[in-house]
This record gives sequence, structure tokens and C-alpha cells, in this order.
Amino acid sequence: MLGKILSTLLIAIVQVAALFWLGVLFFDLVIAGSLVGLGIIAVTFSLSMLSFGVAATSLSRTSLQLTTSVNLFAIVFAGVGGALVPLAVLPGWVQSVAKFVPTYWAVEGFLDVILDGAGTAEILLPASMLMLFTIIFTVVAATKFRLRGNQGLHRLNPRNLGGVS
Repeated sequence: MLGKILSTLLIAIVQVAALFWLGVLFFDLVIAGSLVGLGIIAVTFSLSMLSFGVAATSLSRTSLQLTTSVNLFAIVFAGVGGALVPLAVLPGWVQSVAKFVPTYWAVEGFLDVILDGAGTAEILLPASMLMLFTIIFTVVAATKFRLRGNQGLHRLNPRNLGGVS
């Protein structure tokens, strides 16, 4: 299981790195701050999203339920977290809820590094908050999988979903 998690984490980190590299190459993106700080935010955000996926898997009974809930939460996290539009243009209640989604902290960290020239010390709060989300999602997943035993993973096996593969 650890091998699957690490390989998925590596793929997510490579995707984020590729997006920034393409931004620099094709869109003249200038990263004013620390590349190490940018990497820390990328890794902690990837960890939080990976742990969210594992938690969602632990809570889902079917692959359709998993796909639907993950897609829904991805849109909500992106919208509420400020990844789709700046938070300043969103209603006040959304701005007050934003700090409770991991995407908010990733966007804050990325903006701090890219626009404000932040180094590693300045991104400790966003990185710490992303790790907190990672811990919360991991505890949810571990608790749910422990309560169900291996049934949760077994139930999501495509061979057990009535012919759906």
C-alpha cells in the first residue's frame, strides 16, 4: 500500500512541477521567491489531496459514489479556496469558510512564493496547515478502514461492482 501512495504522490508532484515549468516556459511566469518554498507547498498540498482521496475511498461504498464525491469536493475546494477566482470577489461567507479547505492554504503558499517572493520561513503557516489537513484526512481514513477491516478496499474492487470495470 505504501508503494501505491508514494507512486501517486510522486506523480502529483511531477504534475505540479510540470505546470509551473510550462508557466515559466510559455506564459513568462516569474517565481519571485524560493523554489524550495514552492516545492514545500507543492509536496504538502499533494499530500493533503492524496490523503483526502484515501479518506474519500474509505467513506465510499461504490466506485460511482467515490468518483462523484471526489469530483464534487474538488470543485468546492477549488472554488472556496480561491483557485478559480480571487477570494476578494467571492461573498463574505465564502471568504470566512475558505480557511477550512486545503486549497486556500495551497493558493496562499503559492501566491506568497510566486508574487511576494517568500522564502521557506514565510510559507511555514500554509505548509503546516496543509499538513494538518493531511493528518485529519489520514485519521478519518485509518479510522474508517479499521472499523470496516478490509471490506472497504474489497468493496471498491471493480470485479465486485456487478460487472463494471
